[in-house]
Amino acid sequence: MKRSRSFLLICSLLIPVIGSTVMVSAGELPAASATNTGGHPIMHPNQTTLQRWIEQYDATELVQIDPVIRNQAIQSTGAQ
Repeated sequence: MKRSRSFLLICSLLIPVIGSTVMVSAGELPAASATNTGGHPIMHPNQTTLQRWIEQYDATELVQIDPVIRNQAIQSTGAQ
């Protein structure tokens, strides 16, 4: 339980970092059909929609992490 909670905490910290550094425009994505994605088509937003999503993401407030949980995560993973 302790490891899974730490893993989720670390993932929740890394996802915004990865998401903010990886910018892919819709025009660069390869075409995909529902058959090669497990039955779910991939979204291909236009440039306006993609820019709006990025702006909405960037405008969100950062979540404060409980210092006790943060320290437990650091201790369990050896991260600094």
